[in-house]
Amino acid sequence: MKAPSQSKAFALVLVLCLIVVVSSILIAFVTVMRMDRAATQSYSQGIRADQIALGAAQTLEDQIVAEIENGSVRYGADGTTGDTSAPCVFEPIARTDMVLQRAGTTTNVGTLYKISKAGVPFFTNGPSLASAAASSAPAGNGRRITLQGWSKPALLANGWPTNQAAPDWINVTRSGPQIVTVSEAKNGSLSNPKYVIGRYSYAVYDVGGLLDVSIAGFTKGGSDLTGRFIAQKGSSFLADLTQIPNGGGNLSAAQIDKMVKWRNKASLPTAISYVTNYLGTNGGVAVKAGDDAFVNRQDLIRYAQLNGMTNALPYLTTIHRSLNAPNYSPTTNAPAGGIYAYKDKANTPSSINRSLANVRVKAGGWVRSDGSLAVTGEPLLKNRFPLKRLGLLADASANATDIQKYFGLSGPGGNEPWTYNHGSSGRIMTLQEVAAANREPDFFELLKAAILDGSLGRDPGGVKVNSTDPGMYSDVRAVSVEHDPQIFKIGANIIDQFDADNYPTTIFCPMFAPLTDSANFAYGIENLPYLTRLAPILRDVTPPAFDGTKSLGRCWVQPALWNPHQADVESVPTPSVIRVQASGVARMTASYSYSGPVPQPTPPKKAATGPDTDFSVDQKAAIIQPLASIDFRTQPVPLNEGNVDLVATDIKNIPSQQFPTAPWTAKPVGFAVDAMPYFPDSTTKTNPIYFLFQPVGSVSFTLQWLDGNVWRTYANIRQVKTKMQTQVSPDAAGYLGDDSAHDSYVTFDGRTDRFGVGLALFPINSTFRPTYLPVSGSKFVGPGPDVASGFLYGSPPSPVMPTASAGYYPASLAKNSDAGTVKYKDVDGIARMADGGFASESAASFPNGFPLAAGNNTGSQRPLILNRPCRSVAELGYAFRDLPFKTVDLFTDQSADLGLLDVFSVDEAPIVAGKINPNTAPAEVLRAIVTGGLKRENFVGSEPASADLLGSYVPDLAANLSAQLRQTPLLHRGEIAASLGTALSAVVPANNYLDAANKTHREAAIRSIADICDVRTWNLFIDVVAQAGRYSPQATSLASDFIVEGEKRYWLHIAIDRVTGAVISRQLEPVYE
Repeated sequence: MKAPSQSKAFALVLVLCLIVVVSSILIAFVTVMRMDRAATQSYSQGIRADQIALGAAQTLEDQIVAEIENGSVRYGADGTTGDTSAPCVFEPIARTDMVLQRAGTTTNVGTLYKISKAGVPFFTNGPSLASAAASSAPAGNGRRITLQGWSKPALLANGWPTNQAAPDWINVTRSGPQIVTVSEAKNGSLSNPKYVIGRYSYAVYDVGGLLDVSIAGFTKGGSDLTGRFIAQKGSSFLADLTQIPNGGGNLSAAQIDKMVKWRNKASLPTAISYVTNYLGTNGGVAVKAGDDAFVNRQDLIRYAQLNGMTNALPYLTTIHRSLNAPNYSPTTNAPAGGIYAYKDKANTPSSINRSLANVRVKAGGWVRSDGSLAVTGEPLLKNRFPLKRLGLLADASANATDIQKYFGLSGPGGNEPWTYNHGSSGRIMTLQEVAAANREPDFFELLKAAILDGSLGRDPGGVKVNSTDPGMYSDVRAVSVEHDPQIFKIGANIIDQFDADNYPTTIFCPMFAPLTDSANFAYGIENLPYLTRLAPILRDVTPPAFDGTKSLGRCWVQPALWNPHQADVESVPTPSVIRVQASGVARMTASYSYSGPVPQPTPPKKAATGPDTDFSVDQKAAIIQPLASIDFRTQPVPLNEGNVDLVATDIKNIPSQQFPTAPWTAKPVGFAVDAMPYFPDSTTKTNPIYFLFQPVGSVSFTLQWLDGNVWRTYANIRQVKTKMQTQVSPDAAGYLGDDSAHDSYVTFDGRTDRFGVGLALFPINSTFRPTYLPVSGSKFVGPGPDVASGFLYGSPPSPVMPTASAGYYPASLAKNSDAGTVKYKDVDGIARMADGGFASESAASFPNGFPLAAGNNTGSQRPLILNRPCRSVAELGYAFRDLPFKTVDLFTDQSADLGLLDVFSVDEAPIVAGKINPNTAPAEVLRAIVTGGLKRENFVGSEPASADLLGSYVPDLAANLSAQLRQTPLLHRGEIAASLGTALSAVVPANNYLDAANKTHREAAIRSIADICDVRTWNLFIDVVAQAGRYSPQATSLASDFIVEGEKRYWLHIAIDRVTGAVISRQLEPVYE
């Protein structure tokens, strides 16, 4: 009977066990289901938060573009304001519109420009979407973003300021972000489009002024870098990071060394090539094979935390992209008005100096230089012109196609003339004409567009007729008044700065008839001697017999040459033999003066003129001995038997008898005019005789260099028409005396004949005078450096100069200060400084910074020929501008050349990394870029001395510039030159005269920073925090009753073209707490 009972008990236990198991399974299932539901909900809310964050990022991007449009004049695809079709160009209404507006922040929060803030629009008249709900306040379930949390990007020194409120929340509804009431926010009815499904807040930083540490910073150890290369700058790689604050001090050399050796572990040994080739071509947007990089900002922050660099983070960024395209536009009108109302006419199609971004492609489909197809309506100038293309000219044959495309030149080339013809024979086309030709502009067309037209074609006036006529002594007006010839000359000078030789480039363009006229040729300036004076010398041909028939006098025209440049930095191929060539016809005339007692007797009979002499027949040239043996730099050198090849030359010798003592030791030589009789009536000096060198028509003088067996012209003094007068007296022995005081043809600068020649009174036995100081009386003191500093009588250039009766010192043209009494104005009515414009005129010494200073062959105030590729676009400032002692002006606020800094570039890539926007750059960043910049190129060796580098005032310069640009932002890259010039004048100590007065020194900071500048692209860092969630039905406050169900944070790195509104780079960095 027990067996059945036991079986029933076992069955009951089994059933109970099964119930327990099933219950456990059910409980487990329910638990898993609940957990899965929570996980699914969390996942779905995470996705929703992610979508809200991405949507917020896009909304912010759209609002930034809207801000650009709101602060601009909009030009449509046809380049007019009447057209609104894309592609558009947005020109800022005011300077302040060139930078992002601040919204919800103050000016003392550095790079933080905007936060989401209730009642504050994103930009003026823009949307205001934030609610009065601070992100730092706890949500309904306690979640909040603290001020420390908002400091996570480490872009603010000392963290988020305590006096700066945290961003407010922007509610996201079913129909998008908008302001809602509490009742609208919590109403989950399907018919309510304002039901809140999430929210976001943001902080927008302008990081365009920070150093891109993916490129910036160098170390000399383990590299091939030299001190010279580092000081030449031109890349943020060469920024001095020891100037960046890091807590109580600055970044240390050891910290920088470690970082650079990690980052550039493959490229550092060949760092020079990395800068000049890789970065110059690639733009730095990709990492060089074998190198390392910071992946994003969080990567940089982790590195900084591990290496004691966290306090430097507010000055550093990891992603900076710039559009390598110009947006130059004239910003002022010239006094002359009319066609020189540059600003007003910048968008007039026929204007020469256009708003470059608004010159449009007329008909797309043609292939650009980068291989892309041009699009109708887009800017014609898609990229800057890389100066490295100048290297193509080294091989006229292999690069013929590219040379024609980029320069409009066809060979032969080399030492032979290039011919320019790019669609319109005999002239350079305007950008509007180029656009109609469906191609990109060439080098010379860009020069024409970038240099203010009214600064070109300064002519000297008509040919001088009498003593009060404001004309000149050379018939060069018809050539000088034309603008294109000066553009060709500036272009040739830039080419000859770039190439590594002293063989002048020649460019032919058929602008004048006949085609053989030298005015059709532009000669580049090289480190060679140039004509500085042509002086008449009178001597007896036969001893005077005082019989009225046998006394013959003859005139020789003696050239003097001077090389005004500094010595070459390195030895380069240079012509070994040059010659001076004369052409045209001249004769002698004479007059007689009586200085005896009154009444004056009847003057003796005299000859009217001598016979005509044609220089082209038998006196073509004075061949100068090998240049290496003659010092033409210390001072002007008159030609004499010691420096002329008397065997090879065909000029006439000057008789040696009774030649007076002079500061040179050898007997002079010159071009002889056939003798004429003179009639002295005594052997005393009481009755001087006036002999005149008189051109018949005109005479010209040419400098040439010997290329094998071919003579090649490199400079001219053209069509001199005015006579030179020489006063002499017979001496006791009957010969013409040694007291001759005579006119000389004097060039204002031997490198140009734009103003022809002047006449100066020069006593032949004068001693050298090494100063620019005014001289007494009306005597020209030379033949040394005062060849252009003595007194000129006769008229200077055109009506803007004093008349002949006033007289003046030609060295004043090397200053051309608007405040001076002696100056010329350009045709647009502006007197623009020459290179010596800031030079002092102390009586105690030669003028500091004056380019005419002689006796110092390496003085940095003298012009320089680089003979190497440009390391910085601002090295264009070394190029001669075809005006007396005036190079391309990158140091004054009246400059007509600032557009060159924006049109040209060292970089070749269309998008480049590692630039900075000086409009928003901290002073510390500017200091890092400029510190150690090279003032003086011409020093011996590869390591500069401290005196060769920018001085101790750099911190003040950087601070002054930063403060200035906060108030007056740059509109285009070229304006950095004028702004730096203003800042420099304010901070250079009075006793640091070389930097204050010396053009080359003043431009050192500009050379350091110009190629690193980018004001066109806005580089922004947007910190977005998004939360998915809802308001409970019981919610009473938007600030505290939101229930957070999911959260996502992104850092958006974005680069936007301020001119077109196009996004050129975007990187979204997810942030993990």
